[in-house]
Amino acid sequence: MKKLTSASLGAAALTALLLAGSVSPAFAAPGTNKTPVTSPTTSTTTTTGVDEACLAAVNTAISRGETGISTDVCTYTQTVTVSAPAQATPADIQAARGTLSKSDYQSLQAAATAGAVQSKTFNRTYDNVVVAWHQSGRFYYNGSRAWVSTTYSGATGYQSCVVDRAIGYIIEVKKCDESGTTTTRNLRAIFHSSVVPSGGIVNWDTEWHTYVNATGSVWW
Repeated sequence: MKKLTSASLGAAALTALLLAGSVSPAFAAPGTNKTPVTSPTTSTTTTTGVDEACLAAVNTAISRGETGISTDVCTYTQTVTVSAPAQATPADIQAARGTLSKSDYQSLQAAATAGAVQSKTFNRTYDNVVVAWHQSGRFYYNGSRAWVSTTYSGATGYQSCVVDRAIGYIIEVKKCDESGTTTTRNLRAIFHSSVVPSGGIVNWDTEWHTYVNATGSVWW
């Protein structure tokens, strides 16, 4: 049996889980990076860390006397890839024509023709061997506005939240939504984890936020 804090947890091998408890905390996202990615080329960043929501759930279960459990399962590798800027074309804007007012459409079409509208894609993956998921998307920006799936852009941008692997877990996408202002968008993903051997009684939410803005910056 092992009980660790996020400061002391190492990247040890993952152990099997056999739990029977009732723990369901929710915490902010792991892997936070407040330094915007502004590279003019495609960039990839890989880090290792600890899922604080998982850590709290497992440590609480251990404190309640559970055995056959280790916080090693809470370690993860995060890989974030942000694409180089791509210039939006008038054809891209044409796809959104039905959702725009005449004046908005004409302004956006003119901006695209002038090369002022660009787009980027991002992909964030969470992987700890037994569990893997990713959050990805495309956003558009023109220096004064950023948009993903708002009425302003119609269907030009997107966000996707997908579970890629779950061994000994049931993983569900609880939220995959968007909020913010016209200049900064907050793309939120919440993944709900339930440990199968516990009958789902031991569970937690892991919440991710990816931010994009009008100048093409991406941070999390």
